[in-house]
Amino acid sequence: MPDAWSLVAAARVLLPPGVLTAGVLGQVADAATQVRALARGLPSLTHVAWFDPSTGTPTLPPDLAGTLRRLGVGVCVADSAREAVLGADLVVLGYPARLHPTWLRAGVVLLTPACPGGSPRSSAPSSGSPATASD
Repeated sequence: MPDAWSLVAAARVLLPPGVLTAGVLGQVADAATQVRALARGLPSLTHVAWFDPSTGTPTLPPDLAGTLRRLGVGVCVADSAREAVLGADLVVLGYPARLHPTWLRAGVVLLTPACPGGSPRSSAPSSGSPATASD
């Protein structure tokens, strides 16, 4: 879980104060720990929209959805990556997610979880081409 808390620390530094929404792109199995940490570590987080590009299946583990709701964070499963990031203040880009820079609003914070042993990085997608977790 250290990588998840590094993600929270980066988000705290990079995000302006106020109500916060997040779009999460990535496999549920990989990103669930990070989403739990964000919900616990960012008290202003009010909503998470999630898309799992590996399956496209609109489901979340019941325990994750329950945890988020208990923490006062609304959660929905989006039908597409674009829908998940629409209007989000924070976007967490996991594997094997792809997004296009035009989907992001101005001022969004884009974080990509670290590879094992690394730390999260904040990135701005290059214009005109999809961004991936490996960019």
